[in-house]
Amino acid sequence: MTHPKPPRIGFYPACGRDVEASAAILAPFVDRILFCDINKQLGRDWNQLKSTLPPAPAVDFRRCDARDALVGIPRISVAFHRKDSQGEGGSALSIFRGRLAGTILDRFPAEGGLPCGFRRMPITDSDPCRSPIPVHADQ
Repeated sequence: MTHPKPPRIGFYPACGRDVEASAAILAPFVDRILFCDINKQLGRDWNQLKSTLPPAPAVDFRRCDARDALVGIPRISVAFHRKDSQGEGGSALSIFRGRLAGTILDRFPAEGGLPCGFRRMPITDSDPCRSPIPVHADQ
């Protein structure tokens, strides 16, 4: 008896309005994308953006803190973060350091996950996210 493969989930905290291009980048690697941000003003924007996205991968928007967004998400295949800053208007969120990084790594599958974080990321064939590098929580 074969067991169905668990869905490959992409996680993008503090995403703001960076949805369409990010969904296109993540599409080859995930079945579902969890976008989250604490900005309460994004609800209307996200509703409009959701109607313009292709049906796959599925998307889920959560207006909450990144740690709260992970409640009930047992597995993350790709952790994605870009276009953020420490300055005014930025989230100052470091998803690849500190407690949040540990929470994310704990959710990577045993065979590895893909962390992607960039300040500026052109969409090209040489993007690091185009060639996944397994990262194991025990390394």
